[in-house]
Amino acid sequence: MSQPDKMSCLRKELNFSSPLFRKALSAELGVSKMVVDGDLIPSSGVSLVRNNARIPIMTGVARKEWGHKKAMFYNMHQRDSLKRSDVEEQVYRIIDNSFHETASEKLANSTIQLIANATIVRYLETPNSEFNADQAVGALQKLESDIEFVAPCEREVSAYVERGVPVYLYSFDYIPKSPILESERKIYSLFGTKPVETRRTEKSELLDKSAFHGLDHAFIFSRGYSSNFEISPYTKREETMSKILCTMLTNFVKSGDPSTSRFSWPVFSGNNTQHVSVDVPLKLLEGEIHFPDAQFWNTEAELITRYVSKDSETDLDPDADLTNEERVQLSAYRRSWFALWVLVIIISVIIWGFVIYCVCYASRSPRNRPYDNILITKPH
Repeated sequence: MSQPDKMSCLRKELNFSSPLFRKALSAELGVSKMVVDGDLIPSSGVSLVRNNARIPIMTGVARKEWGHKKAMFYNMHQRDSLKRSDVEEQVYRIIDNSFHETASEKLANSTIQLIANATIVRYLETPNSEFNADQAVGALQKLESDIEFVAPCEREVSAYVERGVPVYLYSFDYIPKSPILESERKIYSLFGTKPVETRRTEKSELLDKSAFHGLDHAFIFSRGYSSNFEISPYTKREETMSKILCTMLTNFVKSGDPSTSRFSWPVFSGNNTQHVSVDVPLKLLEGEIHFPDAQFWNTEAELITRYVSKDSETDLDPDADLTNEERVQLSAYRRSWFALWVLVIIISVIIWGFVIYCVCYASRSPRNRPYDNILITKPH
C-alpha cells in the first residue's frame, strides 16, 4: 500500500473523537496535532509552517511560563533542603515527560539520563552542591517553561522566517505591583456538597517574580480577571498595560502589524532579530526569544539525542527502550511475580509441614503401637 493510500485509510477508518487517542497517535508519529478543522494533518507543526505559511503571525511567550506552578507539583512543598537524588529524580521526570514526548524517536533511558545530567549542570548546579527547595522549584519551573514553550516557539518562528512570512515576536514581562489573588473552588465534606471558594495570594519572597502563563489574559479586554485569579487593586499602571496590549492586538488583527502611533514594532527576520518586551514601558530586545534557553533544547539536546540513539541499538539492557512509566510498571510486575513465588513456597512449606506432622502424630497414636500382651503358652 502506498503512502497516499495509507493516509486515505487513516482519514476514513480511524476514530479521532477521543482526545486521548489523538494525543497518543500524535506522540507516536511525532506530529503536533492530528486533527485540525476535522481533517488529518500528516506533518509536524514546523514542517506544516515551513511549507504552507502565508499569513503574518504575532507570537511570544511569558518570561517564565510555569512560574505560577506550585511546589507540590515537584514534590518539594514543606521542605527546606534537598538531596541531590531528589533533584535528579524530578529533572529526569520532566525530561521524560516533556522532552521525550516531543522527540522524533523513542529514546533509550541512557540517552534521557545523559540529557538530564546536562540539564542539572545548566539549570540547578551550585558550587557547594547544596539545593534549596525554593530555588530548585524556580529552576524546575524555568526548565519546564523552556522545554514546553520557549523552544517550540523558537522553532515555529524559525519556520516562519524561512518561509519569508512577517513575524512579530514578543516576551510578556509585565509584573503587576498589586497582589495577585488566586481563587479555587473545592468541595469539603465538612461543609456539605456545595463548593467552597478559597482565595490566596502568592507569598514567595525568595524567588524573583516573573510573568507566568495566562497572566497576559488579565489585560486583554478585561480588568485584571483571568480564569482563576484576579489582580486587585487594578491600578492605573495595569490600565496602561491593558491599553497597550489591546491596541497592539487590535492593530494586528486589522492590518497585520501591531505597531502603534508611538511604538514601531520591528519584524523579526534573519537580518533583524529584535523582539519586543511587553512591559511598561515597552522595550526592544536583541537576539532570539529568551536567548540562549531555546538553543540548548533545539540544538545541544537534539545533538545528544542523535548521537546516543545510534549506539543505543547495541545496548544489552532489555529495559533500555522503556519509558519511565513502563519501567515502573515492569518493576511492579516483577515484584508481584517474586511475591507470588514466595507465596507458593510458603504454602508448600506449610502443606508439607502439615503432612509430616500428621505422619508423626499418627505414628505415636496408641492404636499404631505393637501388641505387647500376647500370651504364648509353653507345652508341658
